[in-house]
Amino acid sequence: MAEDLIQFWRRYQWRAGELGVHPEDRAWMEQHWPAPLREPYLDWPAYLKSSRFGSKDTDVHLSHLPAPFWGDLDRARVLLFLKNPGFDNTDYYLESQPDFREAHLHGLRSPAEPFPFPFIHLDPRFSWSGSFLWWEQRLRPILDALTAENGLTYQEALHILANQIAAVQLFPYRSRDSSRLRYQTRAGGTMPSVAAAQRFLTERAHAAVNANAAANASTHKPSSANQQLILLMRSHAGWITDACPAPDHRNYIHGPRLQGVSLHPRFPAGKRLLKVIRQSLHEKTKQQLITDSPSHRKRPPIEL
Repeated sequence: MAEDLIQFWRRYQWRAGELGVHPEDRAWMEQHWPAPLREPYLDWPAYLKSSRFGSKDTDVHLSHLPAPFWGDLDRARVLLFLKNPGFDNTDYYLESQPDFREAHLHGLRSPAEPFPFPFIHLDPRFSWSGSFLWWEQRLRPILDALTAENGLTYQEALHILANQIAAVQLFPYRSRDSSRLRYQTRAGGTMPSVAAAQRFLTERAHAAVNANAAANASTHKPSSANQQLILLMRSHAGWITDACPAPDHRNYIHGPRLQGVSLHPRFPAGKRLLKVIRQSLHEKTKQQLITDSPSHRKRPPIEL
């Protein structure tokens, strides 16, 4: 279960006008990496007037909401593991929008509760944002295959995929350059949020490897309904700890260390991803996949 990671992030409380840092990370950073905490909070108008706008700034942007994961971590059929959320100028404007902030905080606190697009960066409402464009570009071949094979509209394919995939970031704060991140020191160990993400991967990786071993030992073809595909896309050295098993290249895959994983169906990881989504479509009717997800259920408003 993803409960440990979710509970860790429920201890973060968003407050308007304050840096978006988990309290345990803040304590760690104060001791081992204080520089990012000295940056003033910036909203969209302040960012446009600041020296950071238009610069080749590679430092961490802590004015944003933390983004440790997107999507339903337990129900998603595919889990994508990345290094950290990137940064785009539109991110400041995106987070100034109440609809986005509500959706993001909902996903952070209660990712399994009803919401139309659990993977928020496939939500058409935010299709103008850099984050949507980044993900849509990488997933477009999968979306095209779903629409062509199943008679879906593009919006329906986005909706289905947003309920079938989830992403987890090793380092949950935005930056333009992930090579400058500092989340582990000899004296301080690992930043708490990073350690929580590593534990989650380790747990899911063991489950994936064990499921594959059981399938190989069985004389009957096992159901894949509850199996998750693990795709380690970036930063193998950061993600893989001594407790984490090696990939089995079926349910748990990573790509070359320099290039990472491609999600295009021409390549092994993308081909496997598309196969898993196709299996979901076969297990449920088109209408079930569209109405099963939370857009058709009432949900309580979120207090901001």
